[in-house]
Amino acid sequence: MEEMSAELRPARIGMIPHLRFSTRHVLLILSTAPAFVILFLVGLILWVGLVRDVNSGIFSTGVTLDHYRALWADPLLYRALFNTAQFALIAMAVAFGMGVPLAWLAERSNLPGKGIIYVLMVSGLLLPGVFIAMGWVFLFHPEIGIINMAFKNLLGLDHSLVNIVSVPGMGIIQGLNLVPVVFITLGPSYRAMNPAVEEAARVHGLSLLGTLRRISLPLLLPSLLGAFLYVITIAIAAFDIPAIIGLSNRILTFSTFVYISANPREGLPNYGLVGAISSVMIVFALLSCWMYVSVLKRSYKYAVVTGQGYSSRLVKLRSKTVVGVWLLIGLYFLFTIVMPLLVLVWASVMRWFQPPSLSALKLASLANLHDVDWSMVLAGAKNSAVLMLVVPTLVLVFGGAIAWIVVRSRFQGKVVLDFSAFVPHAVPHIIFAFSILVAALFLLQKILPIYGKLAILIIVYTLAWLAFGTRVLSSSLVQLHKELEEVGRVSGIPGRVILWKILLPLLRPAILSSWLWMALLTFREFTMAAMLATTRGNITLPIVIWSYWSGGQSGRASAVALIGFLILVPMVAAYWIAGRRFAVLGATRA
Repeated sequence: MEEMSAELRPARIGMIPHLRFSTRHVLLILSTAPAFVILFLVGLILWVGLVRDVNSGIFSTGVTLDHYRALWADPLLYRALFNTAQFALIAMAVAFGMGVPLAWLAERSNLPGKGIIYVLMVSGLLLPGVFIAMGWVFLFHPEIGIINMAFKNLLGLDHSLVNIVSVPGMGIIQGLNLVPVVFITLGPSYRAMNPAVEEAARVHGLSLLGTLRRISLPLLLPSLLGAFLYVITIAIAAFDIPAIIGLSNRILTFSTFVYISANPREGLPNYGLVGAISSVMIVFALLSCWMYVSVLKRSYKYAVVTGQGYSSRLVKLRSKTVVGVWLLIGLYFLFTIVMPLLVLVWASVMRWFQPPSLSALKLASLANLHDVDWSMVLAGAKNSAVLMLVVPTLVLVFGGAIAWIVVRSRFQGKVVLDFSAFVPHAVPHIIFAFSILVAALFLLQKILPIYGKLAILIIVYTLAWLAFGTRVLSSSLVQLHKELEEVGRVSGIPGRVILWKILLPLLRPAILSSWLWMALLTFREFTMAAMLATTRGNITLPIVIWSYWSGGQSGRASAVALIGFLILVPMVAAYWIAGRRFAVLGATRA
């Protein structure tokens, strides 16, 4: 009995009480390893911005501020930063202008069939941005766009009706793609809001719009700020739409500026300049995180669900309003999902792109599918499949260890671990890709030769999704009371068995649903792959599409995109089936 008590007694090192020594240290190693790599990559970026000549030696050429001086003297940078600010603000305006009302309609109104909105939103979120950007080019390009050409012929115009080859055009497209992010972020907050405060405002004479402006939106400030910071981070770091639409027309944003600086067509890469601009962006990202955390510390002021008879009541919509709402929703999904995908199908069967017509239909063939380099396509598909299997698994292993340390332990450094896991969420992914590129080229080439290998993508993808995996598992672990583990400990069950037999089965719905979600995100990832995929050993399917598109072979790019879409459909179906199954299982257990 004394031996059992000694075994269950918290260890002096105070990391994870009540677990055996080996289990405690395995969890600690799994949690600190990615944190160390993340902080190392961030520090490496800051150092690269100060090194005189990275190509001659990352530690042997001295320290200088010349890269920062050159950065602020570069007119191309100012144009890129101005374009990025304009692009991000327009994207945010569009995303919030549509996402906030849609979230309110889905959660706070009696809109018939509103469950369809969730299906369409998640589907839109999972579609690769490369596919959508290509579809918009075929629809609204000023020279070849189907809709622009139709209006030119119909109205006799000598100019395009819509010009997406511009910063506002790209911003609008990016904003439409970010509507699902705003919707999913704000939906739970609307769902939890006590309707009594809104009803009190209506009783005192405020209109519906006035209530939204004066009551609902101010109460949602933490959620709105969280969505704002998340959306603006995505918009600033966005690469797929600026690359597909803007790069060939010399319309640069932050991400494409970093890309062409690190991958110039002539001469050596300017790593010092990229390190300098990346350092500035890291400071901005960390400042954004600090602002968000500061608001969360005061989140108690925005509590709207209390013990005073809370119940959620839905706002009744008029029949005319319902018709108008569904008309707008239908138009949104028609232009953001349906038409871009249909026009990709059309482009994939055309030897050269031309507007749909009966005469053009006679020229349709499978020549583009026949002419693509199938060895490259198969290599990209194989690598994408490996990434989809390995990356979510590693994220859940490392994220689960971090979540356990943060939620269950008394380890003094757990705040640092939690912050480190959150850093990749705030810092643009292209910066992490650049940092690991520098590390692979100048630091690890003899110790760990990962340049041009699939391993480099596995590492950076795992770090990029670590914040998501950690947050999901932390939230799920908080909901499991410690009594469940205490029962096992009192019964003499070893710590590793408690983890495997008690906690993992209870966390299985969250684990599997988040695994599928991250697998889908891994499949669609384009930004980091564009920076790091240099050989067939680590090329992915989106990069195969990009290689054909950037080479002017839009038909073959569309054909490969269609193959990718056919692969994506069963994956999305599996995600939905698993999600519904686990939702029913969770409700049954509750």
